[in-house]
Amino acid sequence: RLFESLSNPRDAAMLGDSIVDEIYYRLLSDRRGGELRYLLQQRGQIQMISKAVEHIHQNVDQPVSVDALAEMVHMSRPTFYDNFRAVMHISPLQYAKSVKLDRAHMLIKEGKKANEAGYLVGYNSPSQFSREYKRHFGYAPSAT
Repeated sequence: RLFESLSNPRDAAMLGDSIVDEIYYRLLSDRRGGELRYLLQQRGQIQMISKAVEHIHQNVDQPVSVDALAEMVHMSRPTFYDNFRAVMHISPLQYAKSVKLDRAHMLIKEGKKANEAGYLVGYNSPSQFSREYKRHFGYAPSAT
C-alpha cells in the first residue's frame, strides 16, 4: 500500500504518513516488537557513546578522563561507564588504551621509533609504553 500511494502524489500526501505510522505500529506490536523497542531505546545511548569514542580517536595523544567523557555526553559517571561497557564491551579506559597502542603500532610500522610513537600517543614514560605495548601485542615495540 505504501509503494502504491507513493506512485501518486495526491495519495502520497494524504496517506503516506498514516501508512508509515501503521507500519511502525505493526512492527512494534508484533511478538518480536519488544526486541525492536529495546533496540530503538538503545539507539540514543549508542549515539552518545559514539560521540565519546570519536573524541577518544581524535585526541589520542591526550589523557582520557571518564569524568570528562561522561560530562561531554551529559551522563553521570556510573551511567556513562555502564552504557559504554554495554555498547563497546570494554571499559572506556581500556578502550582508550587500546586505541593509543594500535595507533602507536601503526606509527612504528610507518617508521617511527618506539619512544617517539609512544610519545605521539600520549605516553610520557618509554618504559610504561613498552610494558603496555608488550602486554597488548605480545611482543616489545622494538620487535615490530
